[in-house]
Amino acid sequence: MRIFPAPLDIGDKEGFSPEKDIFGRKGIGEGLTNVVSRVEDPLVIALDSEWGNGKTTFLKMWAGSLRSEGFPVVFFDAYEHDYADDAFTALAAEIVALAKDKKKDKEPASKKFVEKSLGAAKIILRSGVKLGVKLGTAGILEAEDLGNISKDIGQELSNLEDKYLGEIITKKEEERLTLKAFREALQNLPELLTDNATSAPRPLVVIIDELDRCRPPFALQVLERMKHFFSVPNVHFVLGAHLGQLRNSVQAVYGGGIDANKYLQKFIHLSIFLVDSALHPYQRSTAKYVEYLISELQIQTTRSDFIKNCLKHVSQHTPLSLRAIERIAANIATAYAFKSEKIYCPDQILVGLCIIKVVDPQLYAQLKMGEKNPAKVATALCLNQPWEESEKHSLSNLEKAWRYFGDPSVSEDDPQVRGFGVRLFEVSLGRFDVVSFVARSVVDQLASPK
Repeated sequence: MRIFPAPLDIGDKEGFSPEKDIFGRKGIGEGLTNVVSRVEDPLVIALDSEWGNGKTTFLKMWAGSLRSEGFPVVFFDAYEHDYADDAFTALAAEIVALAKDKKKDKEPASKKFVEKSLGAAKIILRSGVKLGVKLGTAGILEAEDLGNISKDIGQELSNLEDKYLGEIITKKEEERLTLKAFREALQNLPELLTDNATSAPRPLVVIIDELDRCRPPFALQVLERMKHFFSVPNVHFVLGAHLGQLRNSVQAVYGGGIDANKYLQKFIHLSIFLVDSALHPYQRSTAKYVEYLISELQIQTTRSDFIKNCLKHVSQHTPLSLRAIERIAANIATAYAFKSEKIYCPDQILVGLCIIKVVDPQLYAQLKMGEKNPAKVATALCLNQPWEESEKHSLSNLEKAWRYFGDPSVSEDDPQVRGFGVRLFEVSLGRFDVVSFVARSVVDQLASPK
């Protein structure tokens, strides 16, 4: 059995294949390609979306599309490199790996890049103590900082055998020339690494994914190294990150008093929000993903249309990420896989509980303990939101079941809901015990069906 969809296997040059581009984001990719193709100046684009909304899948498809058009592409998972001592060496190593993968590592331009990378790395790593961090990350020095610098130098000299910090002033020109040579070597790589030798050289595109999941110091170091060392013509960076989380990282490192937006503007030239622009609810990404999940997970129930309608409705009226919708579907798939056919378990209660477990975990815990809160249930299941015509039958049944089993103010003789009590005489359950029973005995039980 599967409770999560299988990860999409996206080939290196596959791009936006129709069967895998389920959200129809090919147009966004083409727009991005248009930008990086035409702009020569170093460009940094942020693809902004909350975690769990499909950024990584989109970026992998776009990377494949770029490669198919001859672009040299580096796909850098920042979270996987978050252990590194310095972001510079991790980024430079990925570019070297690309040259090696293309059998270009023995070319003079590649060898020169490696040589100059080592020189730049030496500068960074030797100054990567407190003083180096202070100078490299603050960006601006005030007059009063000069006194602190002399103190830092005095403190650090005793810890460095080569007295490097003591020579920092006299070595400035040497450093400048070293970094200039590194940038020149990098600038010569895109032409070498372009796939199709008969076409015009393509810019090198470095895609940095998962930046918002990194430790705050490393995330900011990636931005700073990118700007100060890799900013050369025809080398573009595209960041996959939730900028709200990056702003939190800025404040975590520099304190709440810093203007995080202004700080990020120093590094990012253009932001693109990966949001749903479809006008009709069933054309939106969340609705498409619900259809995909129910099909992929092969939920063994005759109520698949009911489940899809409930999930689509909730996803349209609650700010759920695609990852959260996936968690709800996993709860439903698991519950149906382990549920005994003999156990009393109304579908409306089972599906409703699986939704509430993700949307409002605190409410779920209360319901499992036998508490009643019909108003919160209606809010969690979005029963007080407008219903699409195609959803009305499913949502009407969902609402009636929860009124009968979860609202003490509703009479069991109410003609609209009393049909739900027909089977209660067969089981040793009171009307208001059903919700907690299903939560305990089905949703959270996971026993082998008998």
